[in-house]
Amino acid sequence: MRLLSSAGEVERAVINYEHDHGGWWADAGPFDVIGDVHGCRAELEELLGELGYDLARDEQGRAVDAEHPAGRRALFVGDLVDRGPDSPGVLRLVMGMVAADHALCVSGNHENKLARALGGRNVQITHGLGRTLAQLEAEDDAFRRRVQDFCSGLVSHYVLDGGALVVAHAGLKESLQGRSSARVRAFALYGETTGETDEFGLPVRYP
Repeated sequence: MRLLSSAGEVERAVINYEHDHGGWWADAGPFDVIGDVHGCRAELEELLGELGYDLARDEQGRAVDAEHPAGRRALFVGDLVDRGPDSPGVLRLVMGMVAADHALCVSGNHENKLARALGGRNVQITHGLGRTLAQLEAEDDAFRRRVQDFCSGLVSHYVLDGGALVVAHAGLKESLQGRSSARVRAFALYGETTGETDEFGLPVRYP
């Protein structure tokens, strides 16, 4: 970074825009984009099977990876957890797919909140989070740490296929695509607010 100290330097300055997702900019897939799973591990396994993925299981029979024989990859759009019966199972499978480069995943608001809860932050235990935390209590400490690290490390969005495909949980304005900031992350996770609040005191968001 260089500090510009005169009006002349400002006028002569050239701004170069760079995409912050590195090689993902050129990655053209093909992808299978999968929306909110919300703890439904059995349904996710069934969906991946219908899409032609071969599931890999550990010695306990749990799905830990899924690979497509034609090289397709899943692209998860966040909200893997909460509400459903097996959020740990969904996480185990998706984390394995991402680690094996068989999938990409962006953060949803539910992963963001789970990571904060696992990190000891004071969050409201609502919208299914309590169910996920109870399910994770049956897992060992190492798995819970893996989950916290995974959820904390998820990016807000991907810009793919030379900019032809942008993937974010709640959407993203063109002016914010390919950028990293608290504002970009909040928009990608929660969407745009109208500036109003509803009867519960929560921000009203555009569809």
